Amino acid sequence: MIILLTSKLKGLPSKLNKSDLKEYAQYEERQEMARLTNSIAVFTESILNVESYLLGVIEVQPKELLDQGIRKELLGLIHRILDKALYFSPKANGVDDFTKRLNKLAEDLSAFRQSVEYIQDFISAYGNKMFIEEFDRLMACYIDMEAACLLTKKLTFEELSYDEDIPMPDEKSLPFGVINFTGRLLKQVL
Repeated sequence: MIILLTSKLKGLPSKLNKSDLKEYAQYEERQEMARLTNSIAVFTESILNVESYLLGVIEVQPKELLDQGIRKELLGLIHRILDKALYFSPKANGVDDFTKRLNKLAEDLSAFRQSVEYIQDFISAYGNKMFIEEFDRLMACYIDMEAACLLTKKLTFEELSYDEDIPMPDEKSLPFGVINFTGRLLKQVL
């Protein structure tokens, strides 16, 4: 959906000639977008139609369960986007490469945020608010991890405290002497 919204679907101008209408129609892309949107809406509706129920002594609320699942998936996707974009090769030290990577990251995050906003009506949730809250939560946790690493000079994951929903960083940052993408970004800036 992210790719469709950002790179394949053309934005519609406010005024459009009748002759140009076919060019902007993009039947296949819009059909794929409708199919994806429908699957999201059907999935959400089926979860929300379930009444709350007891699982042992715990009351399960389907709306809360859906909300938690979406937030956890948002965290994972945001982490992957940031981790992939903020991996700097030791050979590429130029300002142009750094700027290009940050611009691409801004584009990717904007596209992802736009996709979440697009589906928010279908998932009965505030997508933009969720995106901002989870992005802030991920960044705060990863900055705390890096701060603990810098203060203690230890690069072991076991000693890091983190929220269980936050994806643990992998070990590809360790050769740079940091824990995660925030540390790689800081090293690159310095």
